[in-house]
Amino acid sequence: VADSDNRRLRQILCADELQPSTNGDSCLAGGNDAERHESSSKADGPTAFQSVATLIGCGQWGSPLCDPHGVVTDGEGNIYLTDAGSHTVRRMSASGELTLLAGSGKPGFADGHGSQASFEHPYGIALGPDGSLFVADSGNHRIRSVNAQGDVRTLAGNGTAGHKDGPGSSAQFYYPVGVAVDADGTVFVTDRANHRVRKVTSKGTVSTLAGSGRNAVVDGKGQAACFSWPNAIALDPSGRGPLYVSDTFTFRIRKIQRD
Repeated sequence: VADSDNRRLRQILCADELQPSTNGDSCLAGGNDAERHESSSKADGPTAFQSVATLIGCGQWGSPLCDPHGVVTDGEGNIYLTDAGSHTVRRMSASGELTLLAGSGKPGFADGHGSQASFEHPYGIALGPDGSLFVADSGNHRIRSVNAQGDVRTLAGNGTAGHKDGPGSSAQFYYPVGVAVDADGTVFVTDRANHRVRKVTSKGTVSTLAGSGRNAVVDGKGQAACFSWPNAIALDPSGRGPLYVSDTFTFRIRKIQRD
């Protein structure tokens, strides 16, 4: 978990043994790590006891994190995170070593390798089927890709805030924040200030998957639906199922069924 305001990367550890719940909707949470938490989704079901541990960060700005937001893991124990406050993408190895993968540490825009590249408030991050990372570069209104060597390129977005579908170099976003990638390498983006969910092919072509652009709550198909500042987005674990979107100011989780 990227615990933004605490400037920490946290881990939730679940116990193997389940114990009966005494309160079906309880949350006995404290503010310190290693303190036990209890949670259950139903009154007569089992409750898993969990503990929270800090993997890295001490709560102070830049020690070593500033404003962590997106987090994703690979199959080798590495954790990748976006630090919006330092405008970087970081990697923490399975052994706990934190290194810079990409970003100059200053807000800006540049493709390139490692610290030669620049971001502006990167938020969401997702791992593609080929091992590439996809980043919602929110302040630059672009979707960026980063490979394992730290090479950064722009997949889509011309850097001007707006709404425009089409080829990646001419397409427009307006503060994209969340990204998810399916098994075919298609990227789905919550385009926050446009109140839309966008689709980006592996070639960078952008289309609007859902949302009229009107700030409202309306269920429906495609652009007949409405969102209100959509934030995080997640894909069914199969990589081929529906999308789930946290729709911030409607206080809802929305489901997008893909054809």
